[in-house]
Amino acid sequence: MSATPWLTTHYLPVWSSASDNDLLTQGQSRPFIEPLGTLNIPVEAHIYPKQWLEPLTHDFEFTMQCRASQQVFDNSVYLLAATQENSEY
Repeated sequence: MSATPWLTTHYLPVWSSASDNDLLTQGQSRPFIEPLGTLNIPVEAHIYPKQWLEPLTHDFEFTMQCRASQQVFDNSVYLLAATQENSEY
């Protein structure tokens, strides 16, 4: 399941995090991220390498004792705040 077929130049900016230890990164995350640049959709991708300081699993973002998890959380909060400031709502 992917949003790739519905990507257009009107797609909202994308923020993504993943780990190369996760099999879904190669099959889903990277193939989703690649066409974003082609469509000039702003994207910020954080893909942590297999040799990261901590062993990162599929759901590492929810394991707050990991340094990478804390970085993902902090970046998510920043993105949401920036999006809200730039929103028309």
